[in-house]
Amino acid sequence: MTQEELAERARVSRLTVLKIESGNPGVAIWAWVSVMEVLGLLGTLQALHDPVAQAMDAAHGRRVRKRDLRKKLDF
Repeated sequence: MTQEELAERARVSRLTVLKIESGNPGVAIWAWVSVMEVLGLLGTLQALHDPVAQAMDAAHGRRVRKRDLRKKLDF
């Protein structure tokens, strides 16, 4: 598949395809996803996971705010 065909199918410009190929960080994420979808690589995003970040999220828990019962909001 040529760059022109890829760009047309992904609904991006050929310049955007060039930037993606060169690893330009300024390309919008939707353009990356669109190109990956056309190339059949979208499933690889789901395969990417960071076990360290997941462990940290699980260990951190969720912050629960406690209400200050001394405050009376009497209008």
